[in-house]
Amino acid sequence: MDSWSIMNLGKFSLVTYIVFAFSHYGESFQGGLNGDSDAIIWAVKQYHFFYSPTFSNHFITHKISAFYAPPLQSPQNETLQQTLLFGNIWLGEIWTMFADYGAQRIYYTDHRSNFIGLHDVATNSQRKIFQGLAWGIDSIGVDWISGNVYWTDTNYNWIMVANRNFSHYRNIITINSKIPAKVAVNPISGHVYWSERQDEGCSIYRCDLQGQNKTLMHNLSYVKIVTSLSIDYARDRLYWTERLKSGSRSSALRYCNLGNPSDTYLVLNSSSAFYEGVTSYKDQLYVTDDYNKRIFIVDKVTNEIVYRQQLGSFMYPRAITAYSDPNHFTNLTYTDVCTNSSCQHLCVADHSSGSYSCYCDIGFQLLDDSQSCGTKLVYDEFALVVDKRHSKLYQVNMESPSSVQDIDVSNIKNPTAVDYDWTRKTVYWADHATKSITKYSLQTKEERDIVNDSRVDSIAVDEMSGNIYFVNSELAALFVTDSEGQYLHTLHTDHIYKVVAMAIDSMRGFIYWTDWGQSDFDDKKAVTGVIRSSRLDGSDVKTIVNSTSTPSGIAMDVKNNRLFWTEVMTNSISWLDLRDGTTRSFILPVRNKNQHPSDLSFWRDRLYIVDKHSKEIITVSVENVTQYENATSDQVQQFGPTILFEASSIHIYSSQSVSNGSNVCSNSKCPQLCLPKHDGDKVTAQCVCQDHHTYDDGKNSCVQHASTNDTKPPTFGDTCPDSYSVVISDCMEVAAIQFDIPNATDDSGQHIAVKSMIKLPPMPTQRPAGYYAFHFVASDKSHNKAECRFSIRVTARQCLPLWILNPPDFATVGKRSCLNQVGSKANVTCQGSDEVNYQYECQSNGIWEPDATINCPAPTMSSLVKTTTAIRPTDTTTPLSEKSKYTSSPVGTGSVDTSAVTKVSQDAYSSEPQTPKVTVATVTSGGASSPGKVSEGKPSRRKSTNAGLIAGVVIAVLFALLVLVVVVVVLYRRRGIRFFPGTTNWRRTEDRIYLTEGSDPDMF
Repeated sequence: MDSWSIMNLGKFSLVTYIVFAFSHYGESFQGGLNGDSDAIIWAVKQYHFFYSPTFSNHFITHKISAFYAPPLQSPQNETLQQTLLFGNIWLGEIWTMFADYGAQRIYYTDHRSNFIGLHDVATNSQRKIFQGLAWGIDSIGVDWISGNVYWTDTNYNWIMVANRNFSHYRNIITINSKIPAKVAVNPISGHVYWSERQDEGCSIYRCDLQGQNKTLMHNLSYVKIVTSLSIDYARDRLYWTERLKSGSRSSALRYCNLGNPSDTYLVLNSSSAFYEGVTSYKDQLYVTDDYNKRIFIVDKVTNEIVYRQQLGSFMYPRAITAYSDPNHFTNLTYTDVCTNSSCQHLCVADHSSGSYSCYCDIGFQLLDDSQSCGTKLVYDEFALVVDKRHSKLYQVNMESPSSVQDIDVSNIKNPTAVDYDWTRKTVYWADHATKSITKYSLQTKEERDIVNDSRVDSIAVDEMSGNIYFVNSELAALFVTDSEGQYLHTLHTDHIYKVVAMAIDSMRGFIYWTDWGQSDFDDKKAVTGVIRSSRLDGSDVKTIVNSTSTPSGIAMDVKNNRLFWTEVMTNSISWLDLRDGTTRSFILPVRNKNQHPSDLSFWRDRLYIVDKHSKEIITVSVENVTQYENATSDQVQQFGPTILFEASSIHIYSSQSVSNGSNVCSNSKCPQLCLPKHDGDKVTAQCVCQDHHTYDDGKNSCVQHASTNDTKPPTFGDTCPDSYSVVISDCMEVAAIQFDIPNATDDSGQHIAVKSMIKLPPMPTQRPAGYYAFHFVASDKSHNKAECRFSIRVTARQCLPLWILNPPDFATVGKRSCLNQVGSKANVTCQGSDEVNYQYECQSNGIWEPDATINCPAPTMSSLVKTTTAIRPTDTTTPLSEKSKYTSSPVGTGSVDTSAVTKVSQDAYSSEPQTPKVTVATVTSGGASSPGKVSEGKPSRRKSTNAGLIAGVVIAVLFALLVLVVVVVVLYRRRGIRFFPGTTNWRRTEDRIYLTEGSDPDMF
C-alpha cells in the first residue's frame, strides 16, 4: 500500500441546510417557491469534517441550503420529497425563522454571524438585511399586518423593532434574561410574547406592540429553557417547547389559551429528546427534535404524533416556521393603519383599536408634533464616538450621559476616526468605505468632503490654526491640509508605517502618533510599535517611546504635559511624563475575553476608553492610572449608554481644556497653508504650499514646479522579483534566500523612495521551511502609488513518519539520522544480531525505501534467552538542532551530513535521551518457552498485512479527534456556537459580518 494513502480517511462535514416542505393541496413545485402556496420551513445543521492526507489541510465548515417538498395531506401515508431551492450559504447558524406571507418574505436570525437574513420568495433570492446592535440576535417575530419586525437581543436585554425595510429601528421592550429569549408576535390581539430565564427558572411575559403594559403570564420554575414560541391564530393559543430541569434530555411541548392564559396544557413530553422548534399550521403542529434528528407532526385535537421524518446522520433540525396566510385561519381581514401615518421614523400600530404611535431611532427624540424626530446637540462638554459597524456618529453630553444623540450625517459607512474644531463648531471624520474625510457643521448642518481618494485611519485637528493632520495608510504618509481641504501638503513619509492614532498639543506645537511599525519578517503578527513626535511644521521628528508592542489610541493632558495611550496586546493604558521622562503602565481589568482598547480621550482628569469588542465606554481617573499598576474593578466605571457595536474612535471636547495662546496664523498673509512654528515660547507663522508648489518668500506666493495632473504611478519595472520556491537540501535545516531590493522610477524624473513594509534581515539569510511574503511601496509627489509584492516559499521534502510502515518481522528499526527529511537514514537490525543488517532511506518521492529486501530469520531460543535480560533503548526522536537564528550561519548549519554514511551505528545518537525497555520471553500454558520477537526501538510484530494500515487508521482517528477538540474550543470561545446536539453555551463574543458590498476587508 502507498504509505501516503494510509491517512486518507475521507470526510465528516458540518453543513447547515434550510429545508422547505411545501403544501398546497397536492400541488408539486419545481424551482422557486410559489409565493401563493403554503409551506413549512425548517433549518437543519449537518456537520462535515474534511481531512487532508498531508496533515496540512484539515477544516470544518458548514453551509445553508434550501429545499421544498409536496404537501402531506395524509401524514400517515406520505413522506416529504425534498427539492433544492437555494444553497451555498456558508457558515450559518439559524436559530429562529418567521415567514411573512403577505410580503412574501422569510426572515431568519443567524446567531453565529449575528445578523437577520431575508429570503425573498418573489425573486427567489436571499440577503443579509440587518446587522444586530450587539452580538446576540436570538429570536424573531413579525407583525405581518404592518410589516414591523421584532427580535430579542439578550446581549443588551432588549426587544428591538424595525420597519419592514429596516431603515429605522430602536429598542422598545426591556427584558431580563440570562440566556437568549424567544419572541412571538400576535398582531391580531396587539401583543408581543417572550420568554426570560433567571436563576430560579423561566417565565413567559407579554405586553402590547408599543412595549407597554408588561404582564407575567407564566412562571415556569421547572423549565431550564424555553426553546421556541408559536402563535395559533385560529385557536388563539400560544405554544412553546421547553427543556426541563428534571433530566438532561427531557423536553416538553405545552400551550395556553390566550383568552385565559392562567392555565397551561401539556401536549407531549419526552425523557430523551431536545424539542428545538415548533410552528402551528392548520390542525397540526410541526416540531423539530434536535437530539433524535427528526421532525414530527402533532395533531392538535388528539395531541398525538401522526408523522415522523427521520433526518440523515449528523443532521440536527433547529428552527421551524409556517409560510401561510393567517387570514385564511381567522376569516378576518385586517388593514394596516400605519399605511397613511405621518411618522418620520417608526409607526407601531394597535390593530385592535385602529390607532398607532410614532417612535424615533436610537439617538433621536420625538418632537412636539409627536411625529417628527430630531436631536438636541450641544456645543460644549461633549464626546464624539463613532460606531464603525453601524455607520453611526454619536454625541454624548458629558454632563448628562444617560442618552446619546445621533449626528444625522449621510456620507458615513465605515468611520475610523473623529475630531472636532471648536472655533468652527465642525466635526471631522475619516471613512474607509468612502475613502474620504468629511466635515459637518453642528450649526449649519452642512456636510461636505474635504479629502477624497484617501484611506485614512487617523486624523487630528490643530485647535489653533484649524489645520487637519491625517495619515493616508495606503501611501504610508502624513499630510496636513487647511480646514476646507483646498491645499494638501505632504509632511512625512520616512517615519510612517502603520499609524493608528494621533494627538496634537497646540500649546507647545507638537503632534504625536502611535505606529505599529514594520511587520516582523518571521512573524507577521508580531508588532513592535513606536510613538513618534514632530513639530506641527514637520520638523524635529523624534521617536519618544520604543518597543511598546501595540500602541493604539493616544490622548494628551496638555496642562500637565503628559501623554496617554492604550496597549491592545496587554489591555493596558501607558503614560509618559514629557517633562521628566517618567513612564508606566496601568493594566485594565478583564471585562470580556477579546478586549481591544482601541481609543481614548482625556477630560477633567479622567480618561475615557472605547473598546472595539465592547458595547460600552469605560472611564478611569488619571490619578489611579499614574499611581497604580493594576486596576481594580471599582476603579473602572462604565460611562454613558451601552449601545455601541464596535467603537473605533472617541474625542471629548471641553472649552475648559482649550489651549491658551493666540493663533499666529489668523493674521498671516500665507497664500495657501500656514503652519505654526514653535521655538520655545516663541511662535511664528510658517507659510507652506500644496504639493508640486514651492513657496516664494519674496513674492509671498506659491510657484508650481511640477504638473498637478500626474495620474501615472511610479513603476518598479523588472526590478520587482518574481515569486519562487527553494527546496531545503537533504537533511538540512535551512535554505538560503536572497533578492535585490527593488527600485522604482517615475516619468517625472524625480527620485522615488521605496519603503519596505517588512523588517528585512541582512541578505542572504538562512530560513527554515515556511512562506515568506514581501511588500514594497513607492509613491510620487502626486500621491500615485506602486506596489511590489512577491513571496518565497521554503520547503522541506519529507516522508511520512517511519512508524506508519509495517515493521519488518523479527527486526528493530533504529533512529533516523535527520527525522523524516529526504536523505534521512534509519538502521534495521535483525533480532539476535549484533550488527546492522539493512538500512531505510527517505527517498525524494516521500517513501522510505530499504537498501535491500528485509528478511530477518526468527530468533533462536539461545538468542532469545540472551536478549531477554538486555535493556534496550526505544526509538526516541530528538528534534533537529536549533543552532543559530538563521541570520549569519552558513548554509547547512545544524544539518547532519549523511552522504558518506553506509550504515549508521546504533550508538551514533547516544547523546539523545533514551527510555529503557525490557523485553521478556513469553511462556506457553504448557510451561515451555515460545519463541518471541525481541525489539530494540520500535517493537516488530508478527506477519500481518493489515497491521500498518490499522495503526495508521487508529492514529489518524486520534488526530481527527484532537482537531475536533480544538474546533470545539474555538467554538466555545466564540461563545454562542452550538457545537454538541442539545447543549448551548450562551456566552457569546464578537462574530461579525458586512452588509454592503463596499465593506472594508480589513475590518475582519
